[in-house]
Amino acid sequence: SVFRGMDAKEKEIFTLINNHGQQYGLPVLETSINLAYVAHTHAVDLSENNLDVYGDNEHS
Repeated sequence: SVFRGMDAKEKEIFTLINNHGQQYGLPVLETSINLAYVAHTHAVDLSENNLDVYGDNEHS
């Protein structure tokens, strides 16, 4: 899967998180293309290798 930056749904969630945080006086988060890339590759790895939350393969 080729990483092309955050998609529309990810951007929407990011905006919702920022809006929620602002209600509590928290600073606005800034996007990080590097962090988004790591999250994307991690999600792809989890989905392609059937890993559980502890990093174990569900089939072993």
